[in-house]
Amino acid sequence: LGFFSGHRLHPILPPILWTAFLFYLSREFLKDIEDFDANRLSERFTVPIVFGRAVTMKVAGFCLLAAASCLLRAWRYIPPDSVIAMGFVVVALGLFITWGLWLLLRTPRQVVPYAKFKILDLSSWSVILALLSMRAGI
Repeated sequence: LGFFSGHRLHPILPPILWTAFLFYLSREFLKDIEDFDANRLSERFTVPIVFGRAVTMKVAGFCLLAAASCLLRAWRYIPPDSVIAMGFVVVALGLFITWGLWLLLRTPRQVVPYAKFKILDLSSWSVILALLSMRAGI
């Protein structure tokens, strides 16, 4: 609300908000792929049902890579003495880029290991811990 009252936002906030938005958007796409059969039986119109699983995985991969680029933009605002925050950001970047490329480059005929999508939750915790450690100054 400070932005609306004339105060400036901290410069790290917009890229972090975009990172969170794009990450959770890709996560929801992947969760819709996991629930594909149940959603089809209950006649819901989700992105994987309308456009297919392969297209949805490509869009989720693109969202993860876009989230990684937003997180890279926030990198320059991390204080240089916050080594722990930098470590958590590096972990999140590694997971975003690895999974984003894997989702973009896999062939549609390959079996999708739905259980592996749970590793993406590690990315969200990594970003949260990075922000907390920056706030604590460690």
